[in-house]
Amino acid sequence: MKLAPERLARRWSAETFDFETTGSLEPLEAALGQHRALEALELAVGVAQPGFNLFVLGAPETGRFEATLQRIRQLAAGLPAPDRWCYVNNFRDPIRPVALRLPGDTGARLRDDMRQLVEELRSAIPAVLESDEYRSRVEQIEAHFASLQERAFGALVEEAQGQGIALLRTPAGFSFAPAREGEVMPHEEFEKLPAPEKERIAQAIRALQEKLERILRQAVGWRREHRDEMKKLNREVTTFAVGHLVDDLLRKYVALPDVVAYRRRSRKTWSRTPTSSAPPPRRRRRSRCRPTNCPRCAATR
Repeated sequence: MKLAPERLARRWSAETFDFETTGSLEPLEAALGQHRALEALELAVGVAQPGFNLFVLGAPETGRFEATLQRIRQLAAGLPAPDRWCYVNNFRDPIRPVALRLPGDTGARLRDDMRQLVEELRSAIPAVLESDEYRSRVEQIEAHFASLQERAFGALVEEAQGQGIALLRTPAGFSFAPAREGEVMPHEEFEKLPAPEKERIAQAIRALQEKLERILRQAVGWRREHRDEMKKLNREVTTFAVGHLVDDLLRKYVALPDVVAYRRRSRKTWSRTPTSSAPPPRRRRRSRCRPTNCPRCAATR
C-alpha cells in the first residue's frame, strides 16, 4: 500500500487553537501514553514500608523522571514534615555525639537556645564565684583546715619545748634539735651534756619524730578533705547559677524527653566544671613564726 507524502503527517490550522504560545498553557499532569507506567508508579509510592525502593526505567525523552518526581512531590505535600536529626555533645563520651530526633525546626531553635545559654552562663558563673557570700564560705573552709593543722603542730611544739627540744623547718623538711631557753643548743654544748641526758634527748626526739610523721600523714588527708569541700562548694554555687537558667529552657522542651535529658546532663556537667578562674579568698595577715614555734609554717607544706 502506498501513501502520498501529504498523508504521512497530520496538519492543524493555527486558527483552531485559542492560545498564542504553549508557554501560556498549564503543564500536563501525567506523561502521555504511559498509562501502565503511571499505574506501576502509583503502586510503588503507595507502599509505606521500610526496605522498598522505586526503580524507573524507560527510553530517553519520555518524561519518566519528571513524572516520578511530580508524583512524589504531590504525595509528600500531604504528609507531615519529616523529623530532623540534631547532633549534640555526649558529656559521658565526647568523641561519640548523641543524635536527637527533633520535629520541624526544633533543632535550629535548640541550637540558638544553647548558644544564648552559654553566653548567659559566661557571666552568671563568674559573678557567683566573685560574690561576698562565696568568698566568706571559702574563708571558713580555709580557716577550718588551717586550724586543724595549727592545733596539731602547736601541740607538738609545746610537747617538744617541754622536753627542751625545738622543731625546726629546713629545706629538706622538719627536724628536731636540743634547745635551751628557746634557742637551738650548739653542737659543742650538746657534746658536754652527760650521757644519760643525751640519751633522754635522743629518745625524746625519736618519739617526737614519730608523732610528726603521723601529723604529716594526717595533713595529707586534711588536704584531700579540703579539696573535697571546695569541690562541693563549687558544685553548690554553680548549680545555683546554672539551675534556674536551664530550668527556664526545660519548660520550652518539656514535650521532648530526649531534649530534657540532654539539658539535665548538660546542667550536671556545668555544675562540675573546674573553677580555676575563681578569685582567691581574702587572707588575714599572719606574723612570721620563729623556728621553735612554726605550726603555721608547717601548715603550708
